Amino acid sequence: MKSTRAIACAAMLALPAAAAHAQTAADEGRVRVSGTLGVSKLFRIEDRSFGPTMNIGGEAGVRIFPRGWIVFEANRFVGLDTEPAPCGLVGVACTGGRTGYESASMGSMNLTYHLGAGRTQLALSGGIGFIRATGVETTTFADGSQVEREVSDHGWGPTVAIGFAIPLARGWSVDPFVRVHGADGPNLTALRAAVAVTRTW
Repeated sequence: MKSTRAIACAAMLALPAAAAHAQTAADEGRVRVSGTLGVSKLFRIEDRSFGPTMNIGGEAGVRIFPRGWIVFEANRFVGLDTEPAPCGLVGVACTGGRTGYESASMGSMNLTYHLGAGRTQLALSGGIGFIRATGVETTTFADGSQVEREVSDHGWGPTVAIGFAIPLARGWSVDPFVRVHGADGPNLTALRAAVAVTRTW
């Protein structure tokens, strides 16, 4: 009888720990996918900016602890266009040259952490990202002729974001955020203000 009671007591003590472990495992195994839509502006620090234009993208993430996620995201500028290239020579007529980026895309890997005890939570995110932008530049010669050449700038850099996770229904949320991407090589910075619609399993 004593051994039976001992076994029962041990089981009662072990059940809460097992339940807590099961809950933690379930949280860690949860995944999420998102579609994002927003507005972005691209800055080339030494001379000019491009946009603002629409930005579309997607995210996928996995929970690594109760309030923390590893999130991978990729997005693309929509509607970037070039501008007429300045002549740069006094007294010489120059026409037809273009300058600027025609397309740009970004991707990053981030650690995202949710703060707050209520239904709506503050989301802080940081990680490393990649920016790639392609376009044209124009060279003007002394006789006024201009030659276009394709350019491709790309590089890695830090990325940070702040936003909110707002639940809509079970497994669904809408997540507005602002994110800043940097790329050290071409000295590019991108600013995004977007909304993600997120499905969590």
